[in-house]
Amino acid sequence: MRFLSLFRIIFGLVPVLRYNSSENNVAHYERISKASSFKSAFYLLDKNRDDFINSTELGIVMTNIGLNVTYDELDQMIHEVDIEENGKVSYYEIMYMLDIDKIIEARDIQEVFNLFDGDNDRMISKSEVLHVMTLLQGKVALNYVVNGVFKDADKDGDELIDYDEFSQFFKHIFNTFSG
Repeated sequence: MRFLSLFRIIFGLVPVLRYNSSENNVAHYERISKASSFKSAFYLLDKNRDDFINSTELGIVMTNIGLNVTYDELDQMIHEVDIEENGKVSYYEIMYMLDIDKIIEARDIQEVFNLFDGDNDRMISKSEVLHVMTLLQGKVALNYVVNGVFKDADKDGDELIDYDEFSQFFKHIFNTFSG
């Protein structure tokens, strides 16, 4: 997984994590400040709040969300974004790299989908969304947040999100904040 893909995953989830139950629609996401969402995504990775992300912090997040990576892979992910070549990534380095790499790729969406699809049945259930959001936040996600996600993403109302529904939902969230 690329560092920017992981950051996009987290960035795409920030509006979801902030979901307001009194406004049960996608329009709420559009009112959340882009800068605020980027900063929130950054701090989900910057565990010690020193304004840098190092390979140890990145490894913690990767492990928490169920992705096993080696130290070499973590270093490679950091190196991919580390413009200053100091072994850690700043908020500004990420913003610069995201500005260059604005296009969300199909593989990014597939990686995010796979992250949520814990049982690999090509469908995402409410319990799978709840699980991943809880791991990312470090605290239990609220059911009304998950219900809000399903209200917006589950277009056919079958209580499952398939890849096409997920792709449309994720692209909308990402494009709202990266445009």
